[in-house]
Formats: sequence, C-alpha cells, structure tokens
Amino acid sequence: IAVMQGRALESRLYIDTWVMSCRAFSRRIEFAVLAELFRRYSPSELMLDVAVTSKNGPLRSFVKSLTGMEPAGACVASRERFDATCPRLYHRVVLSGVAQDA
Repeated sequence: IAVMQGRALESRLYIDTWVMSCRAFSRRIEFAVLAELFRRYSPSELMLDVAVTSKNGPLRSFVKSLTGMEPAGACVASRERFDATCPRLYHRVVLSGVAQDA
C-alpha cells in the first residue's frame, strides 16, 4: 500500500521518498504511516519535501493539515501538530509478522 524511505538526523526524520496507492490515500493510511514513524522513532519533527503538481491536491491538503501552511518544497510537521490533527485510527500495523495496533 505504501513505501517510504528516509533518514534520521538528531530529533528529525527526513522523508525522502513516499509512494502510496491513491486508493489507500484518504483512508487514514497516511496518518497510520506517520503515527508508526512517530511511535517507533520518537522524532520531534518530520521533514517532507513536497513537489506541487496538478495531480496531488489531496496530498497537499493532508500536508497543510499537518503543517498549517500550503506545501511548497520542504515542510515541517511537528509531533504536537500531528497528535492534534490525527483522527482516530483503526488500522493494524504488521511488522515482521508481529501485529501491533496503530
């Protein structure tokens, strides 16, 4: 459903690549993915580099909800803002055959 690549530097996670099925997007999968990153790595912020295109309006709306600003290039999403905007999640995250609630 989703593939993400990035790196950790100090208290930030830098998301270099994030590919997700358009059928999964807007079903809170995007929130579940970020919730798992915040849970697992405990960063204070996530850095996302958003390329604005005519086809990624839903992504731009999602990033705006996390950052409070229209995305244009590098965007910062704080843990506090994510926690305040994240809806209730009903997903189950499976890692290495071990199920964990998101």
